[in-house]
Amino acid sequence: MSKQILILGAGPGGLATANLLRKKLPSQHKIFLIDKKQKQSLGLTYLQVMFGWRKPQQVVRDISSVSRKNIIFFNSEIKKIDLANQKVVFDSQQLSYDYLVISLGATLSLEEIPGLSTSHYFYDLDPAERLHSVLKNFKGGKISLVIARPPYKCPAAPHEAALLLDWYFKQKKIRNNVDIKIFTPELQPMPTGGPVLGEKIKQLLQERNVEFKPNFKLTQVDNDNHKLFFENGETAEYDLLISIPVHKAPQVVKEANLISETGWISVDKYNLKTNYPNVYAIGDVASIKLPNGAFLPKAAVFALSQAEVVVNEIASDITSSKKAKPFNGKGYCYLQTEPKKSAAAIGNFYAEPNPQVRLQKPSSAGFKGKLKFEKDFYYKWF
Repeated sequence: MSKQILILGAGPGGLATANLLRKKLPSQHKIFLIDKKQKQSLGLTYLQVMFGWRKPQQVVRDISSVSRKNIIFFNSEIKKIDLANQKVVFDSQQLSYDYLVISLGATLSLEEIPGLSTSHYFYDLDPAERLHSVLKNFKGGKISLVIARPPYKCPAAPHEAALLLDWYFKQKKIRNNVDIKIFTPELQPMPTGGPVLGEKIKQLLQERNVEFKPNFKLTQVDNDNHKLFFENGETAEYDLLISIPVHKAPQVVKEANLISETGWISVDKYNLKTNYPNVYAIGDVASIKLPNGAFLPKAAVFALSQAEVVVNEIASDITSSKKAKPFNGKGYCYLQTEPKKSAAAIGNFYAEPNPQVRLQKPSSAGFKGKLKFEKDFYYKWF
């Protein structure tokens, strides 16, 4: 009997799920991919756009290209997830499902903190391109890179941005006129990775005269006077404000009562199942508690690995085939320090009692690894 699988969201996890399912399942089973965007890109390219090394059109792909693989794509905004009746409503249509994979990612918000809406950010293509124009004309002053609230996508990205800002202004020969600070509510960089990783990243920042300010939770931005206010009573002045926006679960997910006390969709740490039958959640929208009480970071590498697990779960259920290994919590990311050097952070986040993460030194090999990750993403899924 033919089955219908609905995949909500065409980010890395959704794209991988659709492609891998199509390879696993006979053609009579229908695979639907729904996303309000027409085009997709990989988050690690946004910093390249921010610094002018790539143009937005170089890093985007048309999601509809999956149609040639017998994947049905709807370029539509999802209005309702009806779990009771196993339906999804989008625009003026609705589809029933036998299996549902939610990979809707995180919604970025600058409205949670008074005054933050005027800040620049690089967590999407258009804002990254606008920030590039600002950086080109920046002659000197105080740059405040502020992490609004954890959790946020790619925990390495704010620190990577600071490292690259140092390199960028050195090339412009105005680094001595630029003060770079990172403010965060966290107690260390990439805290889920543990204190050793945090110290190594702080060392990279210190070597480049980037000041790391932990335990600074932003409460307000005074745009008229270019002033930041923090919960600890401290204030700071800025000439250029770059923020990591607040990340939230999409509203349609909240309205479906899928959200747990974490603010995200809690899933089984091994098979990514939700509390609803045949409903899975992967990637940034999902929440996985680790053995030490922390939560799995939000990153594309995890979404891709989780997609493989979910695909095998669904395929084995439909075809009665053998299930593959469960999700193991292993992943990696790259901190680029200059155009052709990156430091790879590689970790096992399911290790007990704490995640085990090691940071390699910045190298050309690390940069090649980052390039390969990007190349594989665009080649495999579009």
